[in-house]
Amino acid sequence: MKLSRNWLRQYVRLYATTEELQRAITFLGFEVEGVVSTGGRLPVNPSGGLKAKGHPIGATGVSMHVLAAMQLMGEAGEMQVPGAELAGVFNMGGSAVASYVSILERAR
Repeated sequence: MKLSRNWLRQYVRLYATTEELQRAITFLGFEVEGVVSTGGRLPVNPSGGLKAKGHPIGATGVSMHVLAAMQLMGEAGEMQVPGAELAGVFNMGGSAVASYVSILERAR
């Protein structure tokens, strides 16, 4: 099972660092496959994702593209992924009848 730290925060107060949380989960007998973080090899949802926004229907695709563009321009503030040059956006609409993937690249 994969879970995000942001998702976990909805249910419990987290005072532990990512490393401490990883050790505690392992101590409880669960396997930790890896950790996705803003400073990691493949950062995912530095903004917290759509659940962090309340999932405003219709605006999610636009929001994801704006956040990706902000990353590429180096204007994402505390959410900034250092050295971001490529961004991927995946969105589904309706009852999974409309899907698209956009790959954005930083202009040189």
